[in-house]
Amino acid sequence: MHFARTAVPHENKSADPIGDIFGNLEGSRPGLDELGDEAESVRDRPWKLRRSLQALLGDEDGLARVAKRSAYHANGFAKIVLHLGADCGVRLHVWRPHHRLGTRPPDPHGHRWEFASWVVTGVLREVRYAEAPAGELFEVRDYGRRPDGSIFCHPNGSVTLAPVQLVYRSAGEVYRCERSVWHTAAPAGGGLAASLVLQGERSIGSTKVYRRPGRPANGHEPSLSPGELRLLLGDVVATIR
Repeated sequence: MHFARTAVPHENKSADPIGDIFGNLEGSRPGLDELGDEAESVRDRPWKLRRSLQALLGDEDGLARVAKRSAYHANGFAKIVLHLGADCGVRLHVWRPHHRLGTRPPDPHGHRWEFASWVVTGVLREVRYAEAPAGELFEVRDYGRRPDGSIFCHPNGSVTLAPVQLVYRSAGEVYRCERSVWHTAAPAGGGLAASLVLQGERSIGSTKVYRRPGRPANGHEPSLSPGELRLLLGDVVATIR
């Protein structure tokens, strides 16, 4: 399936070296099926991603821009925002062994957009949750971004959640996730893990995230430096054949 290419006003190819392989999503307001089809298309032509990441590694200005909008997530991975479009986006989530949370389990969360994800390397353990009277107690937070780009994370009561589905996502798999899903995703092994996330249009202003009592709210995400981004991208490129 193909979608019309349209330019994104605030991005250009020199500022967004990876955008050229995902530009056919722009202007189409892709739904979950289209996001999944595109993720499978990229998965089936991995050399295109490798080439684009290598181009980004050779672009100092591009690295600096991508690093500025990327961060370390509270759930233990580096969130690399590769492409930022008007109605879609592309992220690379990377778990390096020394950046993980140790024995601490990740916190469940929802999303403001639906997405499709290609597991580039490693194995991810995805757990999906639902409200349940006999579940584990979580503090609820309304999570989102203000118009200036800053994060808010407001308390909104508490709820008990229980796992309802456990799936292991192996390298090469593409999976889809609706906005209504509350889940966690974390590596199921000790090595490098990475997933390429194609996100659709942000259609709600905030989503629910859940914190185990006593954990701090995720109101700040430390940005990546260009040097840290270079190391992360280099590790992922080395796994793409």
